Amino acid sequence: MGYARIVTDGATVYYLCDVFVLEEYRGQGVGKKLVEVIVEAEQYEYMTGILGTKDAHELYVQYGFEKDAERLMRRPPQGRK
Repeated sequence: MGYARIVTDGATVYYLCDVFVLEEYRGQGVGKKLVEVIVEAEQYEYMTGILGTKDAHELYVQYGFEKDAERLMRRPPQGRK
């Protein structure tokens, strides 16, 4: 149905490099749920998240990512204080 892939150093940064949903499942919230699970994962809360996108900036803004350049987006660490 879909998948999301991240690459991380395990300490400071994670790179959300793929979010893919099969065409017949698009528009059903599958991609949003995949991103939500990643950004809410306790193991990543103190890490900076980065990703590149051509056209889905508004999707990722919903999850705390900020536009950093034309394609790149960054999500500051969300760790509890």
